[in-house]
Amino acid sequence: MKLKHSALVSALAGILAAPVVMADDVHKVYGQVNISIDNTSLSGSGFSAEQQDGSSPWVGRDKGTGFKSNASRIGLMGNMATNLGDARLTYVAELEYTTVGDTGANNVFGREATVGLNSKQFGHLRMGRLTPMYKSNYAVIDPWTDHVLQARAGGQQGASSLNANYFNNAIEYRSPNFNGISFSGFYSIMHDGSSQRMHNAGAMGRYIGGTAYGFGVRYLKDGLRLALDTIKLDADSFAPGGVGGVNVDNGSANKLTAEYKTKQYSVAAHYEDASGINQGKNMFAVAGLYAGHSTFTASYGINQGDTNNTFGTKDATTMNLGYKYKLNRRSDIIAGYSIHERDTNAGLARKASTFTVGIDAKFGY
Repeated sequence: MKLKHSALVSALAGILAAPVVMADDVHKVYGQVNISIDNTSLSGSGFSAEQQDGSSPWVGRDKGTGFKSNASRIGLMGNMATNLGDARLTYVAELEYTTVGDTGANNVFGREATVGLNSKQFGHLRMGRLTPMYKSNYAVIDPWTDHVLQARAGGQQGASSLNANYFNNAIEYRSPNFNGISFSGFYSIMHDGSSQRMHNAGAMGRYIGGTAYGFGVRYLKDGLRLALDTIKLDADSFAPGGVGGVNVDNGSANKLTAEYKTKQYSVAAHYEDASGINQGKNMFAVAGLYAGHSTFTASYGINQGDTNNTFGTKDATTMNLGYKYKLNRRSDIIAGYSIHERDTNAGLARKASTFTVGIDAKFGY
């Protein structure tokens, strides 16, 4: 008995005397080279001469056949141990680059760039140029972000431009998970008092200076995802744009997101009321079927037009069929067909039909 007791005491003493081993620091390069060949035909009336000859896009689509870079990017990310308990220093620095076309100065621009502290006990606090939870919850349910089949292109395919943008000069907090429930909040000065735009994409690129903030709550457990998010915008001014003289505006947008996912299939949808910022009400639904290395998708999106919608008074609808073949854990061969249509609006009836095929090559994620 004394021998067993002595052995136990010796073992405990050894454990207490041993140095604390922290998790290794993690640093990695990541990115993607996503290139497709898109063929788009336009029909109806109301297109500009540049849209008709293919030199200018309509809702992100160029008439004719050509190569397209689908948000190809490269970045650095990592996390390191600190002297603050289990908190780890985190960072992300990401650039997007154009893989097709000319090599002009505008072919590389900054995406997310943040630094922060992440603790399993206290949550994740970060600051910089960031993606808030509002956008993240959309990106999770749409399997076609950054492609012609996505819901957020131009803010007219079932998701507003809020789902395609970062916020500058921002700070965000995301809580730990409490039995499946977590919450988030962010605040951004969006280059407050300056002439700089919020971002370079979509209708949100018209917001100049000002502030923004948002809150969200999310439930994630056993394949079920539910999220409720809100964002408030208060820009200093607006760059020109919009249909019929209707520009974007300051105000609030709210969104409800839902998804259920198994190993065989997934169904997801969101409803977004962005009418408070003159981007209409948006609905998007998508279903996915998984069979071996193949994924089949079907989706539908609508942007409801009205007299205060910067995109027009009539509805825009988008129907998509997509296919992905998994080459490895992160990369796919992709193919799809998309029809986008904006109903008659002051004599304009416009429709775009697009076939796409390509390769999404990702690394380091």
